[in-house]
Amino acid sequence: MTVRGLKSSVVALFTFASLFFSNGALAQGHEGEAQHADTAAEGKFNSKEVIFEHIKDAHEWHVAGELSVPLPVILYTDKGLEVFSSGHFHHGHEKYQGNYLYGVVEGKIKVFNEAGEEDEEASSKVWDFSITKNTAALLLSVLVILLIFVSMGRTYAKAGEKGPRGLAGFIEPVIIMIKDEVAKP
Repeated sequence: MTVRGLKSSVVALFTFASLFFSNGALAQGHEGEAQHADTAAEGKFNSKEVIFEHIKDAHEWHVAGELSVPLPVILYTDKGLEVFSSGHFHHGHEKYQGNYLYGVVEGKIKVFNEAGEEDEEASSKVWDFSITKNTAALLLSVLVILLIFVSMGRTYAKAGEKGPRGLAGFIEPVIIMIKDEVAKP
């Protein structure tokens, strides 16, 4: 089997699998279902709440169902630098004991005292350099784009006067079209 035939077979197999064996994806977790059941019982649906719940920044990256990737928490306090996993917060319901007792309140890391109350003075001294969901998505996007352009550069170097092939041959017309649209007055 030629390389082209192998590629076509892989594409066909992937297309078939994605069409017939994929499960319906739900855009909300169990907490969201309970919240939406309450609003459905009242007879009104608040789309603004649903949308903002899904796009707001978080210290974990929700993948599917109960699966989420904890992201690193990087804090600088008056007691020094502190780095730990956001997995200690377990969906914002638990606290983590480091230099201070930390917890998440409305997506922000706050300091708590021994009584479990938020210590606003200590919280104001905490500098949060954590990698959040939006930051991780941005870094992942940069990595993918960098890999694409490095791959295209290698293709151009090998092709010489023949012109681009593969991914570079696919993306070059798109880049030219965008450049022409931007150049229009």
